[in-house]
Amino acid sequence: MRTTLTSVLILIFSSNLFAHTCNTNTVKCTIDNTTVEFCVTASMYINGSLFDFEKQGAIGSYYSELINMNNTCYFSGYISDFEKKYKKDHKNKISNFLKTLSKVNLKNEVSQCTVSAKIKELLNEKNSNISYEYLVASYLAKHQEEEQELRIETQCNTIYCLKKAIQDEDFSNETEKINMTYLVAELYRRTSDFENAIIYFDKVLKNIKSKEFIINFSKSQKDLALHFISDNFI
Repeated sequence: MRTTLTSVLILIFSSNLFAHTCNTNTVKCTIDNTTVEFCVTASMYINGSLFDFEKQGAIGSYYSELINMNNTCYFSGYISDFEKKYKKDHKNKISNFLKTLSKVNLKNEVSQCTVSAKIKELLNEKNSNISYEYLVASYLAKHQEEEQELRIETQCNTIYCLKKAIQDEDFSNETEKINMTYLVAELYRRTSDFENAIIYFDKVLKNIKSKEFIINFSKSQKDLALHFISDNFI
């Protein structure tokens, strides 16, 4: 009996240890001062990633919790974006942009990410930051059959922003720059632009500073591109 109870306790403890957990934070939107709730990730278990760097493991709703939307004015962003104090002219720019949005499906998690990315584009924020929001949108669209065209669109937007970020030297070190070059290649492959995919995979493979794992990723994914395989789920 004691052994059984101990085993059950270990199982429960292990499940909690590797589960995704979050804490609820309430913030006031900087645009219209209304209240917005965020579930901020406290812990999660990661056991690897897919070839587009989407985290795998007990991450729960991690990606959908990153960005939230104000249901009154439709401002979207991270919790830090809601807490940020914007200049008057920036507030006006954001407000005018939000008024142009169609309210259909704006509560959709994919749309929340794209709205947040577009706000950052409007304010000329770093392309490295914008690219990640489009990338997250593509992760969220992955298992939504009706959002596959939008998934491709967000992946194309990620490519554009990543290339600008690399050009503008947004990334802090060479390894990060190489990894993002690989991601450009992989997203080209996923969007069926095989010619550019191969060009960018080769950039990684020819770079003497590329780490072993990114070389292995590039070799396997370049092979798919050479065979015109655009599998978007691996």
